Amino acid sequence: MRLVCDPSTTTQAHLTVRGPYVGERISRGDWLKVRDIHVAVRGAGVYFTAHQSTVFLRCESPDLKRVWWKRDYKDYEPHITIYDGRSREFATRAAEILERHELCFEFVADRLHEHRSSQSQQRLNFLWSDYDALFRDIGGSSLNRGGLRAMLAEERLACLDKLARSLSAVAASSESRGLAQTF
Repeated sequence: MRLVCDPSTTTQAHLTVRGPYVGERISRGDWLKVRDIHVAVRGAGVYFTAHQSTVFLRCESPDLKRVWWKRDYKDYEPHITIYDGRSREFATRAAEILERHELCFEFVADRLHEHRSSQSQQRLNFLWSDYDALFRDIGGSSLNRGGLRAMLAEERLACLDKLARSLSAVAASSESRGLAQTF
């Protein structure tokens, strides 16, 4: 979803619970103490400023409260960012798509680690071959990073809709069978 919303992204989707840091960071040992974190995704949310439009999946987890810290965002709201760009219109429409599909599922994060984002990072370490079938299903046989970049916003939103619909269906199917969902 993150790559479809912003093909130029250089960071993978991740569960955000801390940062950005200005001073002392949490010790590596403290990260390692947090294991097998049960996370429930409960819909989508947005965050807007004058220069930022962010769409995220809302996450709930009592396991994360002990490591939560956000300098600029005091309320406890762990999340997975789906879009973080300048277009408020795109963000609004992406959030509407995610909300329409009522994404609710659970997963277990086996560990936490610090992710250092860098303005100089040039590319995303992403193996397209791992997701060939999924990308074919949502965008056709020619969908690749170049194809995503060439798509109009409307086409990327249509792909997001297909992804959200698919994820919602898998989650509902797993829930009806009483299976744990891991994505």
